Amino acid sequence: MKHNSNFNNIYIVFIFVSLLYVLMCSFFWNNFPMSESTNFWELVINSFEDVVNNNWHPPFYIILLYIAKIIFKSYIGGYVVGIVSVIISIILIYKIINRNNIIIKDIKVLWILLFSYISMPIIINGTFIFDIDNTILTPAILFLYLSYLKYTFNNSIKNLIIFILSIVISLWCKMSTPVFLIMSLIIFHLMIFDYSFLFKRLLPIVLVSIGSFYITYGYLYTKYILNDYGSFELSSERTSLLISGANTFQLPINQIVFSLGSNLIALILWTSPILILTILYISIGTNENIRIIYKWQVNKFEKQYLIPIIFIIITIISYTFILKLQASAGFPKYHYPIFAFLFIIIGIKLKTLTLRLKIFDLIFLGLTFFIYVYLIEDVLLKTYELGRGKKIFEFVVFYLKTNIIYF
Repeated sequence: MKHNSNFNNIYIVFIFVSLLYVLMCSFFWNNFPMSESTNFWELVINSFEDVVNNNWHPPFYIILLYIAKIIFKSYIGGYVVGIVSVIISIILIYKIINRNNIIIKDIKVLWILLFSYISMPIIINGTFIFDIDNTILTPAILFLYLSYLKYTFNNSIKNLIIFILSIVISLWCKMSTPVFLIMSLIIFHLMIFDYSFLFKRLLPIVLVSIGSFYITYGYLYTKYILNDYGSFELSSERTSLLISGANTFQLPINQIVFSLGSNLIALILWTSPILILTILYISIGTNENIRIIYKWQVNKFEKQYLIPIIFIIITIISYTFILKLQASAGFPKYHYPIFAFLFIIIGIKLKTLTLRLKIFDLIFLGLTFFIYVYLIEDVLLKTYELGRGKKIFEFVVFYLKTNIIYF
């Protein structure tokens, strides 16, 4: 009976948090999409032929966008894809945190954790950008990570097939960020000297998965749909430019500074100081935490903790310093998935915590939520306008005000 009661409570929390997220998003879904994030939408409203012939990325996202457009008859369908992606993400975050038979003891902790995630300005505004990274890619790589955890716990045929499929599906979403997560898994097993699993299981699985993706997309789809010019060919050209230095040291210094600066400033602006302080507390707040960070040197580190850290580091370095992809409309969409992994780290630390909330606390939480919803603005549009207008003082004031409201 106790187990069923706990399950019902968790179910209620997910429904409530999901409805709150839809409510918060409803304040913005009458706004038109941003001009710099509508390339996919332009293809969607043109024709299905344009959708399937897109060679920027594998077509999984744009096909979903096309289906959403048919169902909802307007750009709101694209927003629905983003909303559903966030809801799936919070479910996967919870499932990842609750691995290793250590569950969140207090349902209030789960509620606060999930609510903190969905109320972040970067998460809300990411819903309204028609792109892969801030929509379906996050649940895709979370599913990949969860499948990996399940397979390492029980290497059954079923878990093996699901793990392989999760890699293939994530690559059908995008070819770069899932590779960063795969690299993180490999680095993790190298760090803990688990060579047996790495060479006998993980690497063969990765090779089979990438091979399956190459056959289905790189060969069949590219040959028969894209006339032999798909994302592999496009990426190889970009890689050649990167290796030759065209995207690094051969660029004029002002372009390098602008490219790096746009990413770093966007990350600073959209990563709330509240979140940064929380991460610092979790990471280095006590001697115990310091010992946890270096625990891998002695024995196996808890996978849910170290792998997200490696993934976050690789993603930030790759997109900020190596590829130097500029932040679209001042929004760090390429870094978007790292926030889900940050909350995995936070959740693992807090899952043994027990909270005592009185009726005043619940009333205060409700009131602050409605004040937050009433006062919060369209952060994406405002930062875009102020940034393009080079209104630096107004930009800083708006940023501080937004984070005070969030706090």
